[in-house]
Amino acid sequence: MSVRKIEIANQCELHKLKPIIKDEWLRLQDTPNVFRFKLNVQKTKILPGKFNFIVELNSERATLRRAPQSVSSVTPAFKETAFNFNKVNPQEILFEYKHPCIESLVTCIVNASPLTKFHTLICPDLKDNKPQILTAEAITIALDLLGDFDDENFWIGFNSPGALASVNHLHLHLFYKEGDLMADKINVQHLVHNVFVSNEPSKRYYVNVHDWHLKHESVESIRKIVAYFCEQNIPHNVVFTYKAMGSRTVVFTYIYPRSQVNTVKDYTNINIACCELAGFVNAGCEETYDEVTEEILLENTKNQMGEILDLDEKIVDLFCDLEASPSFT
Repeated sequence: MSVRKIEIANQCELHKLKPIIKDEWLRLQDTPNVFRFKLNVQKTKILPGKFNFIVELNSERATLRRAPQSVSSVTPAFKETAFNFNKVNPQEILFEYKHPCIESLVTCIVNASPLTKFHTLICPDLKDNKPQILTAEAITIALDLLGDFDDENFWIGFNSPGALASVNHLHLHLFYKEGDLMADKINVQHLVHNVFVSNEPSKRYYVNVHDWHLKHESVESIRKIVAYFCEQNIPHNVVFTYKAMGSRTVVFTYIYPRSQVNTVKDYTNINIACCELAGFVNAGCEETYDEVTEEILLENTKNQMGEILDLDEKIVDLFCDLEASPSFT
């Protein structure tokens, strides 16, 4: 089965992918033997409290999804014998496109156990068999997709090994959810150069792109922080969101370090990964959905993320060769 190839002449044509993702995703969800289950969100609520977590009951994901890999190292080697995205049902592949600026071949695959509508796996250079380590190319792909989609309902997440990544093969998650995410509502403080910091509700570092002529600086700042976490074996989650702010389009990147490795997932419980840190929570069973409160979620976050790491000085040191200058927030 040949893979559909989408021609993208320049970065401003990436928006062409959005309707294709939407149409093909919906078509494949109605095609037998592609999805493990048809997305069926039984209930949705917004939790009262400071952070307004969005909680959904999607119980079939807890019972029907593929068993995740257990990886304890943040920088594991790729293993061809383990499940990887070269082994998916070819029908799950939406299309391929070549990124016009960085020459990466990007494969887009439906997540057969979806968390949201249009949940898609973005796999840079699939055939190169790269492990689940966030690269500058993958960061660029995420920023450019959201920037050109011009749609605040789309956002992108990344889980490192040890931070609840399920497959050790480089991929990001494209999600779709109407409504504001908690990640975009929390106040941050300037730390160094174009990097900001917050401790609510978990430690996170924040970089944005609002001047697209300086996008490379944001990519490099994100890459530096992630590379440091990998060197120090610090598991991490990353969230990319998009906002239209007047005449400017801004993509925000939030990077969450963890002080402990998480490898075991009980999908009837609430596991804290990129979605939950962004403020979108999937409950695997009705009892969990009914009982969850903001207080319970914050306690889960603290227990699973571990003690807040005091990394600010280390992050500042990464940028010691650059003059600190605030960025648009």
